[in-house]
Amino acid sequence: MTRIWRISNLVVLGLLIIICLLGTFYKHISFGAGLGDIFGYLFLYFTTLVHLVITVLSRKKGDRRYKYFTIIFLVLMIFICLKATFGRGPEYPWDGNIFYMPCSKVITIENHNVKKNLQISMCSQEYDSKFKANWNGHYMILKEGDIKIPDELKEYIEFPIKYIEIQLDYIDTLKINKTYNLEGEIVKIKDSKPIMTVIINK
Repeated sequence: MTRIWRISNLVVLGLLIIICLLGTFYKHISFGAGLGDIFGYLFLYFTTLVHLVITVLSRKKGDRRYKYFTIIFLVLMIFICLKATFGRGPEYPWDGNIFYMPCSKVITIENHNVKKNLQISMCSQEYDSKFKANWNGHYMILKEGDIKIPDELKEYIEFPIKYIEIQLDYIDTLKINKTYNLEGEIVKIKDSKPIMTVIINK
């Protein structure tokens, strides 16, 4: 029985170490507390370190302490996982992702053979594009500048980008064949063309 608890204890320890490594080097783990997440990380690291130390110090012991280690740290691990998912605080509430995705944004894709919502990371102004384009009554025809597209969306867009559909409050006032200085970011993809919310710069 001691052997079973030893193995169970190592499994729990291994899972805690994996959570630490993934949350530190792969993607973020969030506890939904904003800057307060640092305390969540400290608790995670401290719990894992304590578990590792007492496991190493007890490796030659043959008593039932492994049973208690396993139960205690399994409960702590479950608590940490719940706080990082379903129990996230109001700063970054649970959005269905195991890992916290900073600046999460949902982009709707409506191509001929693809219709879905794709959740990606798009922080403010990171994909803000400045460009010049002519208005043809339906689309902006790109004349100058680059359209910044997140890597996750590039497979759904036809390149090079020539036509851009825009969302603008006063779109009815635009003049045909006039060149406009525009600034905005992608919010949707339709028929392999980007749809962008924009403002017109003078």
